[in-house]
Amino acid sequence: MLRILLMVLLSFTLAPGRGLVAATDLPPDEVTVKGTTLKGRVLSLEADGIRFESLYGKGEILIRYGDIEQIQTQMEYHIHHSRNQEIQGRLVGKEGDRLLVGADAETAFRLNPGSILRGIPEVTHERSWVARLRTRYPWWKASLDAGWVFEKSAADTTKISLGFNAERRKSPTRFVGDLRYAFESQRTATTPDSTTKDEMRGFLLGEYDLSRKWFSFAAPAVEWDRPRGIKVRSYSGAGVGYRFLETKKDLFQLQLGPGYVYEEFTDLGSNDYWAAFIGLEARYAFGPYFNAHLHMLWMPGIQNIHKNWLYRADLEFSVPITQLISMKLRFNEVNDNNPSPEVGNNKLTSTLLLSLSF
Repeated sequence: MLRILLMVLLSFTLAPGRGLVAATDLPPDEVTVKGTTLKGRVLSLEADGIRFESLYGKGEILIRYGDIEQIQTQMEYHIHHSRNQEIQGRLVGKEGDRLLVGADAETAFRLNPGSILRGIPEVTHERSWVARLRTRYPWWKASLDAGWVFEKSAADTTKISLGFNAERRKSPTRFVGDLRYAFESQRTATTPDSTTKDEMRGFLLGEYDLSRKWFSFAAPAVEWDRPRGIKVRSYSGAGVGYRFLETKKDLFQLQLGPGYVYEEFTDLGSNDYWAAFIGLEARYAFGPYFNAHLHMLWMPGIQNIHKNWLYRADLEFSVPITQLISMKLRFNEVNDNNPSPEVGNNKLTSTLLLSLSF
């Protein structure tokens, strides 16, 4: 069943006008850096430089604006700059420290590179609908994940995993929403249907930049896990964070602040406590081959760390198949003060997922 769906999705994304962007017949862009003219394609404009792919090899590099002596592109770009300002045009040169954006050098707009937030190539009707969507919503990215298993044997087993993630990053703000659900049932010839997994987790994250590295944040979350006896658990935190690294694909940051946990168990009453909120998030792109994303959260109780604590860790590897589809392998560790002796405190889950990325 997984093979059939994958074939359908591949045929959909590779169909004319729907899938991968066909190689353009336009001449290459030219960027002169320290006396050397590079030929290739300007993929995007970022706050600290241009993303450039050489004509002679695969993989992109970042060229800082201060190192660019001259530049000529064939495609037009939607360039967002100076907080909610936008200009569209080709890059037709450089005058002093200003980029020339327009149809020609004489009439071009003189753009200060320091004001650039992001620039994306103009998308025509001949490009893929995914590229058009990304151009229209340049600050957003989203993914829809699905994994399932159906096994018919001595024990009939059905497993379903669903997830949705959306992120908007436009300085000075960043918003992330994530929702996951997993279900599993089992039946044998002598036993009726039994639910062995019924769990949900959703969280929101809001960040506001205080400086280039420091930011404030708020992060509420809620979950349930029926087989582990967790009727509902909510946990949230707020405070400040420090961003060690942030590029279009890579991120490494820490969060610290106070937090609060409320939990209600199916047969064992409820509990609540104040805690410290310690978070870590890191993602890294290993070229075009695969991406890794790590998210960790530790909330030790302030009054009694041995009685009350909460720990979450997600490690996810993503391997692109097409521009739209990727395979994900996710490891999730849950460790908390669950008082039920039958299920224990710790749970480690690995899941293989098919993901659609926009």
